[in-house]
Amino acid sequence: MVLLEQAHLFIQQFWWSLLLGLLLSKLLFNKYGRKLNNIPGPFLAGFTDLWRLFNVCFGDPASTHIKLHQMLNSHFVKIGPRSISISDTSLIPTIYGINSRFEKSEFYSIVMLPYKGAFQPALFEARDENYHVMIRKPIANAYSMSTVIEFEPAVDSTIALFMSKLDQYSHSEVSIDFGVWLHRYAFDVLYESSVSANFSADPSQRRDWIQ
Repeated sequence: MVLLEQAHLFIQQFWWSLLLGLLLSKLLFNKYGRKLNNIPGPFLAGFTDLWRLFNVCFGDPASTHIKLHQMLNSHFVKIGPRSISISDTSLIPTIYGINSRFEKSEFYSIVMLPYKGAFQPALFEARDENYHVMIRKPIANAYSMSTVIEFEPAVDSTIALFMSKLDQYSHSEVSIDFGVWLHRYAFDVLYESSVSANFSADPSQRRDWIQ
């Protein structure tokens, strides 16, 4: 009983020291206790995800990751205690393959939409492979090769328009971010294909960026 009272008194007097000790222990474990410290990356990123948070809020994560890979000359860059950025394209089948053992993180949960009072994962953000197969099966035919071929005219017209815009820029002194244009082109292909699938193609509905 006396021991418990002494422990309670000690905690009351030195709670801030104990809290600081626990925090430091957690940070040190994040940095050195996860067997990932041999992967290069920003020093602070090994201790806490706050580095990633500030980079997302006040920076450009995609550009930052590219620069880190180039600066560190590594296909693997540690951007958080449990987060690794990978730039090795040969690992795409290993990570994203059908029989891959890599599961999506909780990051994908932020794009879930509510349905009947609860957030439900769709194809993109589904983390459970069995659930993904269940909801993919009814719409699998829409993505078969025979169906995709029907979208070819819509894709070809978008490619032609995209190339014409690039030709215009190539003959001018205006510089563009090619990555941004490829990103927009990809979305426009999806848009044109969906319009074509609905048999309501309307050229006036094209994205403003491609006009």
